[in-house]
Amino acid sequence: METDNVGVAMKMVEEGEVDAAVASELSARYMIDHYYPQGLHYTRIDGLPVAAIRLAIPRDEPVLAAILNKALQVIPPRDILQMTEKWSKISSQQIENWSQYSRQFYQLIAFALVLIAISLGWGLSLCREVRKRKDSQQRLEEELAQKEALSCALGARKRQSDSGDKSQEPLSGQHEPRAAHAGERHRRLSGAAGET
Repeated sequence: METDNVGVAMKMVEEGEVDAAVASELSARYMIDHYYPQGLHYTRIDGLPVAAIRLAIPRDEPVLAAILNKALQVIPPRDILQMTEKWSKISSQQIENWSQYSRQFYQLIAFALVLIAISLGWGLSLCREVRKRKDSQQRLEEELAQKEALSCALGARKRQSDSGDKSQEPLSGQHEPRAAHAGERHRRLSGAAGET
């Protein structure tokens, strides 16, 4: 698998995406010493001139180093030189963590700010809703208290007027029959007077 540069190849080895990376000895030594001193080490391929090519492999894989050395011995030196020329002509590139991860960092901050803004907006809307409900509940309770007071007052007046009507009913009932009796008596008397 080919990569764009030695830095990417070393990162792939460290993350376990590939077992080893082939690079020039200078590039491998520089990258491992500066960026991966604890995770990777480089080894020289037997049978090649010094500084021609090195492999970067995990430190805990000595068996893999031996296997790769034997496999690379089969590759003709001319092919190995062609592989190493690709990297030796590339200017040294430093791995800058900030440039690699700054975009993700800003995206994470933007996402967090959006979440905070949404949470604050939601919290404010809930506070407004609670305040509205409390106000409407208070108004309803006041209206209910007024209606109960009016209903009690109306009930008391009705009872008072009902009791007043009942006390006047016997009197008015007594007057009406008397008036009727008086009217009859008056007719009888006037009829009797007319006969005489």
